[in-house]
Amino acid sequence: MSFKCIYTRPFYVSFDLKTGGVVEETLSGELLRGKIDATVGDSIFFHIRKKGQSDFKYKMDMRAARLTSIRVPQEPNYGEQEFVCGVVELRKSLSRFDDL
Repeated sequence: MSFKCIYTRPFYVSFDLKTGGVVEETLSGELLRGKIDATVGDSIFFHIRKKGQSDFKYKMDMRAARLTSIRVPQEPNYGEQEFVCGVVELRKSLSRFDDL
């Protein structure tokens, strides 16, 4: 399952619900690996790893198609934000999960 989300430009988040893998395609085109932490109702809670920084935590509300970044205390410049998203065709980047 993949979502296209809008910030200043589109970025993508893809989920493998069977393995718990997540891949974020950033605004700059970088591929970041993550993991699903929990699913609660229609929401997926997950984190993305970025070298040299704390894990970035998110909540994807699949019903409302909204992605919310969760504040990370160790990263003062990373506050809570909400992004409008839409379901798109599964992105090929998810197949590269093991290489990231």
